[in-house]
Amino acid sequence: MEGLHLTIIGRGAFGSALASVYQRAGASVQLLGRERWPDNVNSSTFVAVPTSDLNSVLGRLAAHNHQLKAMILCCKGIEASSGLLPTQIAAQFLPDVSTYVLSGPGFAKDLEAGRPVAHTLAHSKNAAALAKMLSTPTFRLYHCDDRVGVQLCGALKNIIAIAAGVAQGLSFGESARAALITRATVELRYLLKKLGGRPETQWTLAGIGDLILTCNSPTSRNFRFGEAIAKGTTVHHALGEIGTVEGLGALAGLGKLTAFDQAPICQGLSDVLHEGQDPRGVVERWMTQRPSKAG
Repeated sequence: MEGLHLTIIGRGAFGSALASVYQRAGASVQLLGRERWPDNVNSSTFVAVPTSDLNSVLGRLAAHNHQLKAMILCCKGIEASSGLLPTQIAAQFLPDVSTYVLSGPGFAKDLEAGRPVAHTLAHSKNAAALAKMLSTPTFRLYHCDDRVGVQLCGALKNIIAIAAGVAQGLSFGESARAALITRATVELRYLLKKLGGRPETQWTLAGIGDLILTCNSPTSRNFRFGEAIAKGTTVHHALGEIGTVEGLGALAGLGKLTAFDQAPICQGLSDVLHEGQDPRGVVERWMTQRPSKAG
């Protein structure tokens, strides 16, 4: 990667881990946080900030940089107040910039340590060339042309990870969590189809890959948040201890896009987080609802 110049906006865990991946591979990396930015960021740029920060970051990027050609969004969420996906937010600020989406199963600690990690890079037309250019010996990128589906998968897996954490916090065991993840794929397929993604995208690294990872590990903030809620911690206190929980905002944003009439996991989680219902009662409702033919 000698001669490759990359800019990464976001000094959080994932942005810093990405920087280490590409520096090890020989690229020149500019890692930016909240400090004063250079007048122009005209290399390929990763934006690795929470969805809730996208408006301010992209507004600042649009004001300072007029030569930017390509941008890679790494956030996994839906804007809580509007229901907008990250690429839709980007289009408001940088409509002429080619915007890609990076998503998949990859904890920052694994990237930082140089362990093998694979992600999906999505763009409507030309993701293959960039995926090849940005792949390293330890970070493999697969390409996809379903940007909407990849973004929905990234947001929805965080919601389901909160539900998995709830099951963990209630001590329901690994069998219950496996059933929850399996049923979540049905919900994911339904929501992808309804909201403009392709159902088959759920079987990519951005879908089932990330779902398996975040629903089975306390490394996931969303998982830890669900576990804390199940044990009686308030939302405010849990956020104070854990930090950003993308699934919480994604659930609110998803509610702006669609009703949860055929998404019982999302509906139940919304009842717990927004209506104050008892988590155990919601899980009992999941277990006693009329099953679908597929089981």
